[in-house]
Amino acid sequence: MKILVIGNGFIGSAIIERLESEGHELLIFARTLNTGIKSQQIIGDIFDFDDFAKTLTWEPQVIIHTAWITTHANYAQDSSNSQYAQFASLLAKSVSHTNLEHLIVLGTCAEYGPQHQASTAGITKLNPTTFYAKQKVVALNSTKEAFIESKVRLTWARIFQPYGRNQDSSRLLPYLIQSLRDSEQVELNDT
Repeated sequence: MKILVIGNGFIGSAIIERLESEGHELLIFARTLNTGIKSQQIIGDIFDFDDFAKTLTWEPQVIIHTAWITTHANYAQDSSNSQYAQFASLLAKSVSHTNLEHLIVLGTCAEYGPQHQASTAGITKLNPTTFYAKQKVVALNSTKEAFIESKVRLTWARIFQPYGRNQDSSRLLPYLIQSLRDSEQVELNDT
């Protein structure tokens, strides 16, 4: 299958690794070169949509959009989140009436805001409290709107506490693991 993956960061690279191992034909569009990726990579800026749109001439069957700011210390209020939301909207509008089979966009648990019980997509009310989360909801709504009369399958995949190689050591799961390894007391200041 021909799959275009947008972004090669922490989550994107894990997805790419899996898809490569399954033998898919991949094209990766990202800001930087990832030397661990075997597939063809195009270095570019998603904020220059005209430049990005050239990759669509490759005619992928599936697009997986993973690119978003996730730098742990500052992602929640980073002003570039509005540009990421705008890109998601432009992407959806560009592919909603094409021969694309499936658009997959990575959402986040932040869209639900603080919860005291398990969140369920489509049932739990969205309650974004950070700029990042609010822009994710903007992207979700504009993407869904673009797909109202589309035959392209849309998946908004919400990611909850991902963990894997190369994750920021200050994130929750790496912190917990390291604290346990070092026999240190776990201290959660912001649950």
